[in-house]
Amino acid sequence: MSASTKFNGIIYQNKLKEAGLDSKIAEVHAEEVQNILNTEIATKQDLNLLEHKMIIKLGSLVVGCTFIISVMIGVLGFLIKN
Repeated sequence: MSASTKFNGIIYQNKLKEAGLDSKIAEVHAEEVQNILNTEIATKQDLNLLEHKMIIKLGSLVVGCTFIISVMIGVLGFLIKN
């Protein structure tokens, strides 16, 4: 987590209490916000890497299928001639 996105649950909890929120509710709310912020999410770089891997796999699949179809056509042609 970068410095600009650090979350201090205690400060947040105290601000909620100062605003008149019940102490227990402020505590639970601060904990849940902390949990949400700690959840890992995909970054743009993660998505670009995934896209790159998918393109490579799809390309490999196309090449493999093309090879199999070519072999099948060759075998079929051979069988028809004989």
